[in-house]
Amino acid sequence: MAKARVEHWKEDCIGCAACTVVSEEWEMVGDISHIKGAGQDEKGHEILEVKKAGSHQDAADVCPVKCIKVIGSEK
Repeated sequence: MAKARVEHWKEDCIGCAACTVVSEEWEMVGDISHIKGAGQDEKGHEILEVKKAGSHQDAADVCPVKCIKVIGSEK
């Protein structure tokens, strides 16, 4: 089964919370949004592997600074 990789480049996040409005998979912690249940890569980006992009793609689509990346899979 195909998987999607969701990446959140926290250093570019402006804390607008748009992602949290369209997806319950996202939350605000202080002034920065976070992917619930994510780990981190060596660059400090949040990373989450999911079966389908689902609402993570919605979060990426509404992000004004495009700091959310969805790689692979279908919505």
